[in-house]
This record gives sequence, C-alpha cells and structure tokens, in this order.
Amino acid sequence: MSRQPPAATRTPRHPHSFSTSSRLLIDQQAPSATAPGAPQTPPLSSQPAPPPRRRRPRWVSAAVFLLLGLAAGTAARAVLAPPPPLVPGTDVDESLTRDIRAAAAQLPVVRRLLSDPGWSSFHHEAYAGVPAEARPRRITTGPLAGSRGVGAYQHVFHSAATGEVVAVVYLGTGTVGWPGVVHGGAIATLLDEHSARAALRDLAAGGGAGLLTASLDIAYKRPTLSSDFYVLRARAVPEEALAPEERGKRGRKVWVDATVETVDGKTCVECRALFVSPKSVKLRRVPENF
Repeated sequence: MSRQPPAATRTPRHPHSFSTSSRLLIDQQAPSATAPGAPQTPPLSSQPAPPPRRRRPRWVSAAVFLLLGLAAGTAARAVLAPPPPLVPGTDVDESLTRDIRAAAAQLPVVRRLLSDPGWSSFHHEAYAGVPAEARPRRITTGPLAGSRGVGAYQHVFHSAATGEVVAVVYLGTGTVGWPGVVHGGAIATLLDEHSARAALRDLAAGGGAGLLTASLDIAYKRPTLSSDFYVLRARAVPEEALAPEERGKRGRKVWVDATVETVDGKTCVECRALFVSPKSVKLRRVPENF
C-alpha cells in the first residue's frame, strides 16, 4: 500500500493580518492614536496671531468717575444751595450791575425800542422820579435794590400813540422762591407797579390824581427763571372792550392788561388789574418817571 505524502500544514491567516502594502495604506488613512492625557499639538494656521489686548489702568476709570461725581455735585449744589445774593452798593455788586447794563444795551428789543421814534421820545430808568429818601422804604428800591433784585436794570418806554408801556428788566438771584425760579410774589409786585404806569396816564386824562390797586388777577403760564432779562408790557383796556357796566368810568376806574415775556416773545405771566382813584380819599400824586 503506497503511502501518500502528508498534507502541507497551512497556517490560518489572522483575520486582521494584511500584506505589508495594505498595512501601509491603512496606516496612512487611519488617524493616529494618541495616548490618553497626552498634550495635543494645535493645528498650524496661516493667520497671524492677534496682538495682546492692552488693559486700561484702573486709575483711569477711577479718575473719570471722580471727575463726573465732582461735576454733578457742584451743579447740584449751585442749584439747591446757591451762593447768597450780593449786597447792594458793594464793589462786587456795582461791578456786576455794570456788566448787566452792558449786556442789556446789546439786547435786540432794547435796540429796537431806542431806534423807534414812537418809543424813544419818552423813556427813562425805572423809579428815576422817586426821591432818594423814599427809596429804602419801597420794596423794589429797598429790599429788591441792586443786582440781587430788580435794581441792576429796569428801563421804561412809553408809546405816545397807543399808551402802551414797556419795561425791560433784569431779575436777579434775590427774587427767587424755588432755586432758579422767580417767586410769584416778586412777579406780582412788578406787574402791579408796571400796570400802574399804564393806568396813571389813563386816569390823568380823566382828571384823576393818585390811584389804588383794586384787584390783580394773575395767570402764571410758565416758570420765570432768575438771572435773566424779561419784557413787561402793560396797556389800558379800551372802552369798547369793557363790559357794558364798566364803561363810562374813565378818570376814576381803569382796567389794565399786562404780561411778562422773555426777550424772544414767550409769555410767562398774564395779568389783568383794576385801578381806582376814589373821590373820598386824598391820595398822593405818583411822581413823574415812576
């Protein structure tokens, strides 16, 4: 019996065994394994790295906020606790008065009135006719004198054609009630006096001498701010504009309409006043150029 040669032993190929060329190809395609915890190299970029940001020093921010706080505090103090008004007659008060008068001379409304023959023929400083000994006893020439009140500038213009009276006045810091806002009582005092200027002419035409304020009806339209110029206007109400029962009383009774306006024509206060010259009471004559 012939013997057959033994079959060649075949080593089974491992399912994951490849040829050398195959392994090289797979190694190129497969991502390389990185050991856990090993640092990874960031990918290279063609963009240049941004420059490091410069941080603003803390003292700069602190200085900015400090300056803002000082400015706000100074402004609040100036409004809520302003410096006291200047005493009339002092060197500082007279210097400020000169500055106010120089500014008033440049106002368009003053220039217009002075250049108009209808107004420039009769104008004067307020209270020019009041005797010197009587001035301290009057509120507008006493407590409200000087730059702190109404004494720095108040010039009066009379219209010969219409009877209207216009005054340009500077209201100082001593006239305020609320910080920066002129007190309503100071405004009422000015309107009473200025309305009387228009009433005097009408009463004089009717034979009246002195006069008394019978009523003063005031409507405050907008705040009147201090340290500024204002225009007062007053004019006697024409006979035909009065109620029928008020007509025919010229010489003993006169109604006057008056306003307080800014220099650009905005109305701040409106007023209607009634003045009487009673027969049974002997009143002192109001001086000229009141």
